Amino acid sequence: MSAYRISFNFRFSIPGDKFCIIDRIQKLRSPVLLIHGTNDEVSQPNCDISDGISKSAQVVPFWHACELYHRVPSEFRYKPFWVRDAGHNNLEMKCMKDGSFFRTLREFILYCA
Repeated sequence: MSAYRISFNFRFSIPGDKFCIIDRIQKLRSPVLLIHGTNDEVSQPNCDISDGISKSAQVVPFWHACELYHRVPSEFRYKPFWVRDAGHNNLEMKCMKDGSFFRTLREFILYCA
């Protein structure tokens, strides 16, 4: 995740970004599984301070995950797991009934073994 890309909706990197994964992911030489909710870019509801979550919780837009996926070298791209209607913090809950979250993780681990 790039802090500046997300915060300012930039489609380019700028100096000083400590988490500019999108520029580094091309150098990976191992399988990559991306898991992301399709509704992550939708603003999350404000949370009560007592729950330990900041009122200005940042989310990672779905477009950023798509850009990351296309930057992974093709020989290391594992099929992405886009969780329909999931936000940033509810991926597992959206997949609870059908078990797809943990099944996808298991399949990826076996693929890598």
